[in-house]
Parts: sequence; structure tokens; C-alpha cells
Amino acid sequence: MILVDVLLCLIFLKLFLKVKVRRDKSTQCLVGKTTIVTGANTGIGYWTALEFAKRGAKVIIACRDRVQGENAREKIIAATGNANVRVVIIDFRSLLSVRQFASEIRSTETRLDILVNNAAAMKLGRKTTDDGFNVTMQVNYFGPYLLTILLLDLMKRSAPSRIINVACVGVCSPHVNPKNLNDYPTGRCPEMVNYANSKLCLMLFTNELARRLRRCEVTVNSVHPGAVDSNLLRNANCCLWSPVLLLKCLCFKTPEEGSQTILHVALSEEARNVSGRYFSNCKTEWKCFTPKDAYDSCLARDVWETTEDLLHLTKYERVPNPY
Repeated sequence: MILVDVLLCLIFLKLFLKVKVRRDKSTQCLVGKTTIVTGANTGIGYWTALEFAKRGAKVIIACRDRVQGENAREKIIAATGNANVRVVIIDFRSLLSVRQFASEIRSTETRLDILVNNAAAMKLGRKTTDDGFNVTMQVNYFGPYLLTILLLDLMKRSAPSRIINVACVGVCSPHVNPKNLNDYPTGRCPEMVNYANSKLCLMLFTNELARRLRRCEVTVNSVHPGAVDSNLLRNANCCLWSPVLLLKCLCFKTPEEGSQTILHVALSEEARNVSGRYFSNCKTEWKCFTPKDAYDSCLARDVWETTEDLLHLTKYERVPNPY
């Protein structure tokens, strides 16, 4: 009898959480628009790209695996009838690859209306890239930062345009040291804290970029998709899987549900003139529910300037501070 009661409670919890999931209600047509979604070969990136294609957009699937990218492209074309979908390879573990991707986009595309920085990695420990950065920090922050900066002029020419940064910090309390962004955390759960720190950096980048673009018709916002059943934990330690599997069954959104807030920020009239905000469940999140450092403008500026130097941006690539 107790087991039956527990099962009924779990079923009720599952249904309750499903009802609480908000969905994008915009009807915007994207014919004539160009979109880029990083990590669009799977998960919420795939569902975001699929919805863009349904609405008639040109969709660029940015991913590091050609086979997976082409498989996603074929599925999207079959589902939508929109053949204007292409795959361009980018590997955020290499800053050279990011620059090559941006160069190809600038040489082949005349406009860019929506950029979704969705690709992410976690649970990679102390591994470093050939560029000398921690892999998680480079894939989640340095790479998207560089990509966005390199495509910014194209987005300005296509204005009004929108940048969406997927920045879920998880359950940890992140903290970054602007003097050494490549520090690997010590203490409990360092891999989870490292992931959270990388996403906090992305949020700080979002807010500082929004401030610098205040006079432009380019908006940039952070999105928390929620806990989503995706491939992000594919590198997790096997001892974590029992509790994770239980949580996935009960609480996690499907990738399609997880894409809804991204779509809301990318497409809705409500978000058209909103910039520098943090969205969750298709609405702006209260500041009390965001990391305490996320809206620290001094920290955002310091992290920005440090990142410019670490990435060796030329004076022509640096976004001027208008204030």
C-alpha cells in the first residue's frame, strides 16, 4: 500500500511539473531570416533549429561532428520541408576553429538575424585545450564570446537581431576571479562548480554586451532552459547516474520543452526590445533567483576586459565602451 501511495505521489509530481512548463506562443514568420544554432545536432539545440526551419528561416547547424550534423539536417528537412538548412563545422575546443567558422559565415552570408549560443560541455575535469584554457571554460564561455564578437558586425547590419546565450548555472553557487578566469575550483564538486563558473561568465558577458550595444538594435539575453534530459551529462561519473536517472524520470524537461524559452526570447514580440536579462520558463527571472554576481556591472566589465586580453582580440575586434 505504501508503495502504491509513493507511486501515485510521484505520478502527481510529474504531471504537476508538466503543467508548470510554459511554451512559446509567438507566431513570427522567419522567411528571409538567417539563424545560427550551436550544438544543433542534438537536444534543445536541435529542437530550436527545427522550429526555426518550420517558420521558414535559413538555419545553420553549427556543430563539431559532420555526420551528426548532417543527420540532424536531414531530419529537419524531412520534418519541415525547408531545404534551406546547412551544416558548418565549429569546434569550440579550438579558437582557430571558431575563427574559421566566423570567417566562413561572414564570407557566405549577407545577414544574421538570430544567434543561439547553445553548445556546452561539463564534467571534463582539469583537461585543457591547445589554446591553454580549461576545456569546460573554453567551450562554454571563451568560444561563444569569441564567436559572438566576430559575428557582431554582421548582426548589426541585419538589425533588429537577437543573441541568445544558454546559461544555466545549475545548483552550485558560482564565483569567478576576473584576474584568473582559467582557475580550476577546489573543494567539493569542483567539476560542477567549474561548469557553473563558466555559465556565470557567459551571463556577465551577456550583460556587459547588452550595455555596450544599448544604442544598437541588437539584443542579447541569457536563457535558463531548465533541467533538461539531454546529452550534457554524457561525461558524468557513473556513480551519479542512479539519482540522476530518478530525477530525469520525475523532473527533467524533454529537449523540446527545454527549447521553449530560447524560442520565446528569439521570436516573441514581448522580448523584442529586452536586452541584458535572464529568462527562465518563458519569462524574465527575478534577480533573487539568479547568481548574486550575475548583475555586478563592475565584475562584468572586469571579466570582459580580461577576456579580451586572453583571446588576443585586435583593436578592430574589440567592442568599444560607449560610456
